[in-house]
Amino acid sequence: MAYNNDRLTQNLTAQAVFGAIGLKGRLPVTASTKSRFGTGIDTRASFRIGYSVPDRVGMNQDSLREVDRIIHEIMRRKAAPGAQLLVAKDGMVVYKKDYGYHTYDRKKTVMPEHIYDLASVTKVAAATLAIMKLYDEGKVDLQAPLSKYVPELRGSNKANMRLEDVMAHRAGLLPWIPFYRETLTGRSRRPSSKYYQKNGSKDFSVYIADSMFLRSDYPDSIWHAIINSDLRTRRNYRYSDLGFYIISKLVENITGGPLDQYLIKEFYEPLGMRSTLYNPLRSFGKDQIIPSEKDGYFRYTLLQGQVHDMGAAMLNGVSGHAGLFSNTSDLVKLFQMLLNNGYYAGRQYLKEETIRRFTTRHARSTRRGVGFDMKERNRNAPCNISPYASDFTFGHYGFTGTCVWADPEHDLIYIFLSNRTYPSMKNNLMFKEDYRSKIQSAIYRSFLPLLEDSEL
Repeated sequence: MAYNNDRLTQNLTAQAVFGAIGLKGRLPVTASTKSRFGTGIDTRASFRIGYSVPDRVGMNQDSLREVDRIIHEIMRRKAAPGAQLLVAKDGMVVYKKDYGYHTYDRKKTVMPEHIYDLASVTKVAAATLAIMKLYDEGKVDLQAPLSKYVPELRGSNKANMRLEDVMAHRAGLLPWIPFYRETLTGRSRRPSSKYYQKNGSKDFSVYIADSMFLRSDYPDSIWHAIINSDLRTRRNYRYSDLGFYIISKLVENITGGPLDQYLIKEFYEPLGMRSTLYNPLRSFGKDQIIPSEKDGYFRYTLLQGQVHDMGAAMLNGVSGHAGLFSNTSDLVKLFQMLLNNGYYAGRQYLKEETIRRFTTRHARSTRRGVGFDMKERNRNAPCNISPYASDFTFGHYGFTGTCVWADPEHDLIYIFLSNRTYPSMKNNLMFKEDYRSKIQSAIYRSFLPLLEDSEL
């Protein structure tokens, strides 16, 4: 029973029914013999993400308008044609907006249900998540050599690498290998008919783009190229995608199935993340997927639902380093679960100590956790996120113009998704102007003064 038919009451009633907030109401009148004055049911919140307004969690609504100004500047300067933004604090979504359009032709507006290519946010929202679950169940040891779980590495220069070092980008791996370049031919560097056909078949079954199918055996060639790749002479920090290619193989070996299916079963489906998936064209129409680039160097087509990363595309769209698509509404559930110490809506997904282990910096790093990126602690190095964020903040950036950051100290989640790579990934204005950190700082400034006053 809710006594008003206004939008706020409807919103709160729905949240109470689904467990985002608790029910404590009592009937102020006797409605029937079964529904007497003073009766009611008490329920507790089930730590499901809820919705509120900034003022209720100590955030200044007017200060948050600076966020809007920055994002409108992003669009005006053509750093990206549109974006999705979500801010959650104290378990409540308090600021959620969609901005701009799919492309600069301004024909299709960005909507809440539309999904973006997450790029390297995949590393934490997919690969790291899978390893956390396997670690939780005692199936992987972060200190064990990789070859224990990936026998294919035995006899290679990667056999004795520790999983923890790989996930913290301190294993000496090369940053990346441009696999696709080996499949191009001629002066124009077009896809070779040796490797690609226009129609899918048994021998050409790897979907790369419309009317472009890769030879079925080529993913094995990629895998062997990674196994046989050289190492850097030093084991210092160097960001690398290659380790997360290997992690995908590791998960497949242990679980007996592909990475994407394991994640759907263990996390995405039970969390209700219905818009988080690899290969979205199998489930969604193109009108729901934000295009990432007009590819003029490999696929020679508009990328809309095909993963932007070339290597992931050549692995049937599924890898540990890239390939995941999602939106802010889904990602907030995942990161709220992590802030809830692994608990969400009546289910314990991960142990608290597991989350703490993966969001603790590597012993030789001032920045990287296990899989997760964190705030740079070295004052002599550039700060990679907002200086207002706590040292415990964890998350990741994505090449396509995305980021997700969770701050346990302030119980804050910040998600920004865009397609800054449209129409070309050479558009680096998002990086040059550090827009994602500027947005994050504006969010912190909306409540930090209040925190400082309360601590005096």
